[in-house]
Amino acid sequence: MKEELIASVAGKAGLAPEQATSAVEAVLAFLKEHPGEISGLVGLPETTLMGEAKEKLGEAKEKLAPVGEKLGEAREKLAPLGEKVGGRVGRLFGRKDDPGG
Repeated sequence: MKEELIASVAGKAGLAPEQATSAVEAVLAFLKEHPGEISGLVGLPETTLMGEAKEKLGEAKEKLAPVGEKLGEAREKLAPLGEKVGGRVGRLFGRKDDPGG
């Protein structure tokens, strides 16, 4: 895609390929430094790109919230088992301080 852009710039601006390459690299570096301003530069309203992204992130957050809650519940239920198993494994390897019984 970069090569296609360079060729387009060279053709439309009447630049040598080396000059077009330098120009494209300068523009790409600028865009990397100002990613939030790209949509305004190309004539798209900020809300088009950012609004869709925010909407998708909101949807994902809503869908993942119950998963997070379930994981928290599972962690609470499994914590005592982990302590018990840890104590038994410790005894297998000669650990004397067995908190799990």
